[in-house]
Amino acid sequence: MLCVVLVVAGITMATWTTGVTSRDNVFATGDLDLIIRNEGSWVWDEHVHATWSATNMYPGQDLGMGAVHFINSGSFEGQSFDLAVSNTSTVADMDKFIEITHMQYENGKGHNMLDGHHLHDVNLNGWIDLDDLESQPQLALSAPSTTGALYMRYRFHPDAGNQFQAASVTADFTFTLHQ
Repeated sequence: MLCVVLVVAGITMATWTTGVTSRDNVFATGDLDLIIRNEGSWVWDEHVHATWSATNMYPGQDLGMGAVHFINSGSFEGQSFDLAVSNTSTVADMDKFIEITHMQYENGKGHNMLDGHHLHDVNLNGWIDLDDLESQPQLALSAPSTTGALYMRYRFHPDAGNQFQAASVTADFTFTLHQ
């Protein structure tokens, strides 16, 4: 019997343990934070107004170049960048006569979007215009690494008729940065 007691006592006393703790482990998400500014402004914000704007237009008039600059002030880089356009005209089809003569997206590499790879003459009138921009699927562009810009030159097309006297079109450009 003494032999059994010694074996049982030896088995129950042979376990040793120790423990440590890893404290204050934090798992936090990053963020994307796209902010923009107009050409000539130094104020970065989530909204800008009247980047491309013209009054007293006449057919054939070159309406100049404008730009929107972007910066991702978030904690990590985006993967893709979308542009969507929405137009509201006081006279039907006026957006078809605001011709885009130059459009370039800069993300550090410079992409001329009128090269046929990004923009298409959806309404088949022979030029790229605000209506075409609105009708495109969202343009999935490569995201700006730190800063970027969209440059656009436009004109009131020479074929615009009298029905557009005292008319206007308002275009909203929505830029979306995705992870």
